Amino acid sequence: MLSRLNRLTRNKDFQRIYDQGQTYRSPYLTIKVLKNELLINRFGIVVNKKISKKAVTRNKIKRRIRHLFSKELFQLKPGYDIMVITYPKIRDQEYKTIKENLTEVLRKAKLL
Repeated sequence: MLSRLNRLTRNKDFQRIYDQGQTYRSPYLTIKVLKNELLINRFGIVVNKKISKKAVTRNKIKRRIRHLFSKELFQLKPGYDIMVITYPKIRDQEYKTIKENLTEVLRKAKLL
């Protein structure tokens, strides 16, 4: 579980990252990365209703990604805001596939 300090919660922060952040893509998700003024990383996860109309399914995807970040948190370079945007293909993927894709994208961004 990510602590409150490591979460992006304000709409203003999401919009700033969306507008100014660098984009890195994989088949199932995209991350946008922006340097912040803090010594910690903050994460936000966007799961659109196009993925599923059911909140249960969307929340399951969010929980999986949050869990991956909580496990990888100590390996990431500090001082970044990271927003994860998911694609509809992610709905049918297993945890292992999501983990591989997220790791691949974080390597592209040179955060691991």
